[in-house]
Order: sequence, then structure tokens, then C-alpha cells
Amino acid sequence: MARFAALSELPSWFLVLPDCAAAGPAATAVRGQADRELRHPSGRPWIVGRWAAESVAIGQAGDTAIAVVGQHACTTGALERAAARIRSVPDLDGFAGSLVGSAHLIASVGGRVRVQGSLTGLRQVFHARVDGVTVASDLGDVVARLVGGALDERRLAVHLVQPDTLHPLSGRPIWRGVEVLAMGHYLTLDSIGRQRTTKW
Repeated sequence: MARFAALSELPSWFLVLPDCAAAGPAATAVRGQADRELRHPSGRPWIVGRWAAESVAIGQAGDTAIAVVGQHACTTGALERAAARIRSVPDLDGFAGSLVGSAHLIASVGGRVRVQGSLTGLRQVFHARVDGVTVASDLGDVVARLVGGALDERRLAVHLVQPDTLHPLSGRPIWRGVEVLAMGHYLTLDSIGRQRTTKW
């Protein structure tokens, strides 16, 4: 197993959890090294991690909560107004397209979760199956730790020998069991932790 720095030593990271009881073990596994936690409207853990308070804006209306993490101009009021208009995960497409800056968009909508990075690929989304549910993070190391942390030596060799390798090999994580979301797509986690990717 690869040796990781403690998550508590990383200045910023987050883990996104589906809105189901089965995600509890993943939350517990990282909670001791996190300093912040947000909850789904249901009360279950939603986003656990470490981040600067000013980098996150959150708004909630009814059973919809929206978080924007990174460099952005969002306010709580704007997110609350957006959340009041959202009835399903695809309803976020327009809001996502209006975001200015470089940030992750994370939403909890009636038991379903949407996670996406930036269109430029600067903000990526890594995901993996952990104890039967899919979890997502802004760092591959975070989800790799939860699935055992085995390095994929072939992928690592490609990165080391040819750092300018073309797509699709260029964006692949070096950890086994960890996937990265394609640019221009979002990840949906349903109420039992299953995943689906959608182009938007």
C-alpha cells in the first residue's frame, strides 16, 4: 500500500457522500482528519473535509442544498434563491453554466447528489466505490485512501515517461479503483449510492 500524508496535513480537500446510511463508514473513516462537515437536508453527512471558510458558499431551500467550493463570486442568498428553483438534478444545468470563476459545484436534491468540476479541467472530480457506495472528492488521494491506496504502476510509468501523454491516458488517476470524471460531465449519486455520469 502506498504511504499517504495524513489528510489533516493537507490544507484543503473534501469528500462528497451520497444521501444514504450506507455512506456512514466512509464519513467515519475521514472525519477524524477533517475540520468541517456539511449535512444533507436529510441530516446525513454530505461533505466532509478541510477548507478555508471563504472558499465555500452554501445555500438551502427545502430539500435542496447547493455548495460552491473554490474561487467564485457566489453568495448564500444567490444559492438559496437557486435552490428554491431546483426540483431535480438536471435543473442545475442553467445555474452551473452561469458560474463565474473556478469552483466545484455540489448539490443535494431530494436525496440525489450532483458533483462537478470546472469545464477547464482545473477542478477535477475523483470517485470510487467504497463499502458499496460511490463517494467523490477533489483529490484522487482522498478516495484512493478509502479503497486501499494501491498504485497502478502502469499508469504511473506512463505519467513519468511521457508527462505530455495525450487523452485518454493523460487524465487517468494513478490509483487503482479510482476514476476521474470527464470534463464537461457531472456525477450523480442516487439515494442508495449508485453513480451515473452525465454530459452537460
